[in-house]
Amino acid sequence: MRRAIVLSAASLFVSAIVPGHAHGAGLSRPNVVGARAIGMGGAFTAIADDPTAVWHNPAGTALYGDNAFYLGGEFIIAQRSYTPDASSPLGQAGITNKLTENTSPTFIPVIGASTRFGFGKSAPTRFAFSILAYDAYGGSISYNPSQISSTMIDPNTGKPKILGLSSTEILDYEVTPTLAYQVTDVLTLGAGLRIGINDFSVNDTESSQAAKLSGSGVGIGGIFG
Repeated sequence: MRRAIVLSAASLFVSAIVPGHAHGAGLSRPNVVGARAIGMGGAFTAIADDPTAVWHNPAGTALYGDNAFYLGGEFIIAQRSYTPDASSPLGQAGITNKLTENTSPTFIPVIGASTRFGFGKSAPTRFAFSILAYDAYGGSISYNPSQISSTMIDPNTGKPKILGLSSTEILDYEVTPTLAYQVTDVLTLGAGLRIGINDFSVNDTESSQAAKLSGSGVGIGGIFG
């Protein structure tokens, strides 16, 4: 028994000190919607008792209150940076100092509302309608042109030639209306549409892959709980 405990402790120690893999997240947003859900480490699906339930579990909106309004947001301050490799277009132009983005702080609102159609003296019904607007994915990155300019002159503009990624943006802001129904005291069903308003742009002036692209659109998906 003692030997088993020692072996278990040794295994736990080894697994704790062995390094794991880390990957760049790019413009993904791993945090979940709602301050309370974030504070609970994402363990919010079974509770889902405010309008942000639309994201976590749309069925939850049929179990709480009668009318609710939600206003929140995220304030993002990002200072991502990188050092150009000597073999990159920037490095070959002699730009090897650390580059830091100049994206300004951004406020992203989260707005939601939910009702169980109980108004005045009317009791709440078994139906609940909710709607939530939030940023599901994306962000933006931009760099000061003076940091990524070479000594070469661009013949088209007469200015120093920019050799790196100037800016990029990928954004999916969603509006999700849902309808839920309380079947019993312990069972509810909910479903809704995820309407994504998408925006994309990239301005890359590297000689090997110069591109200036932009686009926008709307996508529709579904959610069920």
